[in-house]
Amino acid sequence: VLADGPSLTPPVVKALVYLDRAGVQVPGLKDGASRGVAYLAALARPDGTLDPGPHGWVYPNYTAALGAIALSASDTSAASMARPAYVAQLREFQRREALGWSADDADHGGWGYDLTPPEKPPPGIESPHANLSATLFALGALWLAGVPRDDPAFAAACGFVRRCQNLDTDGGFIASPTFGVLNKAGADPEARTAHRSYGSATADGLRGLIACGDSRDTSAVQAARGWLLERFQPHRHPGDFAPEREALRESYYYYYAWSASHGLDRAGVSPRHWAAPLITAIAARQDPDGAFRNPFTDGREDDPLVATSLALGALANARAAMAPSRVR
Repeated sequence: VLADGPSLTPPVVKALVYLDRAGVQVPGLKDGASRGVAYLAALARPDGTLDPGPHGWVYPNYTAALGAIALSASDTSAASMARPAYVAQLREFQRREALGWSADDADHGGWGYDLTPPEKPPPGIESPHANLSATLFALGALWLAGVPRDDPAFAAACGFVRRCQNLDTDGGFIASPTFGVLNKAGADPEARTAHRSYGSATADGLRGLIACGDSRDTSAVQAARGWLLERFQPHRHPGDFAPEREALRESYYYYYAWSASHGLDRAGVSPRHWAAPLITAIAARQDPDGAFRNPFTDGREDDPLVATSLALGALANARAAMAPSRVR
């Protein structure tokens, strides 16, 4: 499902561009990053829209967000000219008033797996729900593109992020406050919330709070930071997953490792607690050909380009955090 160029290219190019910026010395890295950026820039049409390719959009919100992030990290004029088209598509797909959503709707401000702009359906009709992962990517793209935090799109997205936190229980995060199927760990009927917090969502939520401008000493950030640090496992996606959801725990390992490396670092957790163990755990999973692959398929990490891009991001984050000037 991710095999088409507009869907698969952005996460790979983002990894290449940031590895290049980090000073990683690999033959062909600069050329690969440059050609990938050129491909993404060429998807922007003169009218300010994006070309979905011959097969149409698969994950348009991830494409737009990851494309904008990769282009924001590039210093080429083509990247600068193309980036507004990616940001414009993100704005078009956000659940906002223009599409019939109000601030009273739990999905308001979020992004999801929509193939077209998600107009609010009439009562009794279900539409694709917003989720924390897509919203985090969109927030990152808006921030890196220079959109101020008081922009209505940014403010609405932050409201959705906060609604995904189990702040009154364990402080962790879930993927969706409205659609339990999206919450990988499943339901816990004995808890005050029906949805169990888990690692990748909590890492995303922690990063989302910081992107929204929350300082490290706010109760929300402290709660999410505490959840992730207390349960951090370098070799396993943490969380109290329901037995029937164990395959989903395994399916998102590389995504969890990548997001946790960002979240722990940005929340000020010393790399002594997580960086070296994470590098060791990821390296142990590397295949002889250099790629990473997940035998579980739900998270699309069975595709080596997806898994390897996430693994490289996590490894680079951990290595950067361990630099002598950074270790606390």
